Amino acid sequence: GPIPITTPGDNSVTSAKLSGNLVTPGTLDMNGQELILDADADTSITADTDDQIDFKCAGLDTIQMNKFGQIKHTRDSATTFGGSVSFIHQRGTIASPSIVNSGDTIGMIQSTAYDGTAYLDGARILFQVDGTPGDDDMPTRIVFQTTADGTAGTLAEVMRLGNDKNVTMASGL
Repeated sequence: GPIPITTPGDNSVTSAKLSGNLVTPGTLDMNGQELILDADADTSITADTDDQIDFKCAGLDTIQMNKFGQIKHTRDSATTFGGSVSFIHQRGTIASPSIVNSGDTIGMIQSTAYDGTAYLDGARILFQVDGTPGDDDMPTRIVFQTTADGTAGTLAEVMRLGNDKNVTMASGL
């Protein structure tokens, strides 16, 4: 159950090790300290820099979010790969995944902006299944969509990179 933490005076503690649930009626103020998430203390969430949250894995800053809404992903390793974002999709459950269908969207990068009245969709990049998947076979395509002026936020495909290695452009381009 809940673990009560009480201290005299200002109700602050310098160190606490908790297991179970922490229930508090107000705010848990870490005051710039590290929230350690694993046994060897090298995976944590910190605020090393004012107005920035750092997510650390193996003691390294891997993801940083700042007050400008920017997210930076860093891979600090002696490999040829940098940071990455993975989209994963299946049609079943986590415990029992099932095959995707042609046309399913695996992942999407989406933009949205305020028009003075409401938030409307802007450009998108879709990663989609482009054919019938099978064992060790996942045909995919990348679709680019934009919104034309005066179309009330209606997205339209303007370019497609298909699994057949062909690039298709919308008419008029």
